[in-house]
Amino acid sequence: MESMVDVVAMSTASLVLRYAAAFFFVLVAVAAAYALVRAGKAMGRVEQVVTDVDKEALPLITKAGQTLDEVNTSLANVGEITKDVSQMTEKVDRMTSAVESAVTTPARKAAAFSAGVTEAVGTFFRRGDEGDQTR
Repeated sequence: MESMVDVVAMSTASLVLRYAAAFFFVLVAVAAAYALVRAGKAMGRVEQVVTDVDKEALPLITKAGQTLDEVNTSLANVGEITKDVSQMTEKVDRMTSAVESAVTTPARKAAAFSAGVTEAVGTFFRRGDEGDQTR
């Protein structure tokens, strides 16, 4: 009988181990299924976010492109204005130089003529004074 008890005892231990292993694998399968369900929900949320970004980002990118085009147009206009102001400044500079030379040249000539007349008159009167002293 001892051998029969040993066989039953061995078989009971192996049965317990088999049931424990089966229970462990069932727990692992349930945990894996739970993790897969959670991952599926997360992927659904990610898909919704990507869809929302796709709906919202494309109009924003389009508006940004339009804004950049308008900024470039405005900068081109500013460039034209700057160019025109530069040309006007050059014209004013040339006109100022012309007016300056038109005013200063006759003034110098008048000053030189005045100095010459003053010298001539002074010389004339000095000669006249010298002649009076000799008599």
